[in-house]
Amino acid sequence: MVEKTEKSQSFEKNLKKKQDNLVDDATHTISQSIEQGKDFGKESIAKINEITDNASDFIKSQDYLKTLKINSLKIGEK
Repeated sequence: MVEKTEKSQSFEKNLKKKQDNLVDDATHTISQSIEQGKDFGKESIAKINEITDNASDFIKSQDYLKTLKINSLKIGEK
């Protein structure tokens, strides 16, 4: 009976370690995704500000803005 209890405790410890590792990995992945999104947003805003300073440049930049919208939607889907 003592052996079963020891095995059970060992199993629970191993399971807890695996769960902790999975949670840590998921947290790390989510943090990376958030940081990438923030960086993308900052770069996008800077580029939009740069483009909109001049009206003729803004008109020429419509393709860029469409691409930016598509890419931001892709990030939103993640």
